[in-house]
Amino acid sequence: MDVIGEIERREKRLQAMIEISEEMLARFERSGFVKGPRIKDYSVYYITFLLAWMLVGFAVMFFLLRRTPTVHVSLLPYLLVLLFLTFPLLYYAFTRKNEESHVEFEEKERMARILLERFYKPLKEAILEGNLGKVERIANEILDDPLLAEAMEKLHEGDPKEVAYALLLYAKYDPSLESEVESTIKSLNNRAIRALLESLLRKGYNHEEHRIDGGSHEARGFNP
Repeated sequence: MDVIGEIERREKRLQAMIEISEEMLARFERSGFVKGPRIKDYSVYYITFLLAWMLVGFAVMFFLLRRTPTVHVSLLPYLLVLLFLTFPLLYYAFTRKNEESHVEFEEKERMARILLERFYKPLKEAILEGNLGKVERIANEILDDPLLAEAMEKLHEGDPKEVAYALLLYAKYDPSLESEVESTIKSLNNRAIRALLESLLRKGYNHEEHRIDGGSHEARGFNP
């Protein structure tokens, strides 16, 4: 499994998510929907009143028709009031749905950008450079940055702690850790990170040859 190829596939997925979210947000703007500041929402009281009124109204009418079959009750006023009260309910449902969709696409775009810029792009650079120190810094950032961890979790890019641990294993690998690497690979659901660990187990791979001495960013023959 090609490590860089897997990372680039994840990058394309996130970039597509960003573009789709931007397009949907633009559609909201073209349709005239503008997400305003959150204010006290009393629409729920309309819904509660409507449901209560319907239940009481039906109960009263049912009782009257059963007890006094000679009484003719016109349903027209009831239907008019019901129709009138339905408008706030429909408006509330439509506005609420648009607001939730707007927020959802905003969140997706924000999290995709975080994951792309703070994780995959730096990781690809670190691997291409053979810079193990940078890989270790990325692992620590996952643990220290709650926004990055949240984005990774919500976009189903793996468990943040497992991914960070896998990167630390990669950065500090020596043959005595082979069984730990094999065990970690089984629990990972991020294909790019799994491919990265699998590269450690390839026949003839000597991780020590690719360690960075003196902060150098040059890799000697590293080809994951």
